[in-house]
Amino acid sequence: MLAAGAVMVALAGCAGTGDGQEDGASPVGRTGETTEAPQTLPVPDTALEVVAVHPRGTGVTQGLEVVAVYPRGAGFTQGLEVLDDGRLLHSRGRFGESRIEVVGLGQTEAEVAADLPEEHFGEGVTVVGDTAYQLTWQSGVVHTWTLPDLQASAELSIPGQGWGLCHDEGRGVLWLSDGSSTLQALAPADLAVQEVVQVQDGGSPVTRLNELECVEGDVWANIWHSDEVVRIDPGSGDVVQRVDLSELAAEVDADDPEHVLNGLAHDPADGTFLVTGKEWDRIFRVDLSGG
Repeated sequence: MLAAGAVMVALAGCAGTGDGQEDGASPVGRTGETTEAPQTLPVPDTALEVVAVHPRGTGVTQGLEVVAVYPRGAGFTQGLEVLDDGRLLHSRGRFGESRIEVVGLGQTEAEVAADLPEEHFGEGVTVVGDTAYQLTWQSGVVHTWTLPDLQASAELSIPGQGWGLCHDEGRGVLWLSDGSSTLQALAPADLAVQEVVQVQDGGSPVTRLNELECVEGDVWANIWHSDEVVRIDPGSGDVVQRVDLSELAAEVDADDPEHVLNGLAHDPADGTFLVTGKEWDRIFRVDLSGG
């Protein structure tokens, strides 16, 4: 277990550089401009553990380090993405509260935001070029937005529920989850279904696939109402890695059973993942590369 109280709620003026900068120095952003270092929180001092049930390689269980912890603002997180400039694209859910927003890492207020219609429950989000695709739960509507200003663009549609979405650049498709054990490959232009993959682990279906993140040909998925993340080979549908993140959930100690782990974003700058949950007050930067 992580030490009790090792991660505290944000403290005013608690700033961290995270990249070797001297105190007071401003790091250079990915697009070349000078940016403020994100505010950080104390990092737990006990390593977590990755469990790879079908590991690629040696099969040795590897440690999972919490690299950094950042404060975040309120929101029923349904989707999370790292933008090219290092800011976050955040999709929030619940009827009457759903929105999409661009927020700086470590910041608690959005820089740009757009609300969804009250009858739409926001879900997963992904990015293709300068367009964000945002799912809705049961409406069959997929909102698209221009980036980074979040101007409403075309409304697309899917035939069923929308839970998670990610962009598989290598295959040129969007992978969609709907809470079942299936992943659907969609054409980005019109969301036409190109392929349906059944996800399984040892021959058993893996259900409740939720928030998705595409990384180097694999699909990472949150399992809804669990503290588990799975790594899926979409070519076969096989789960190739399972990661137990219950220690992160224990650090947050949410008092609402719906405030579960949800929000997984790969940061290509260093290969780590940003992990959060619904109405969590912090984001964890962790390495999920074990296996």
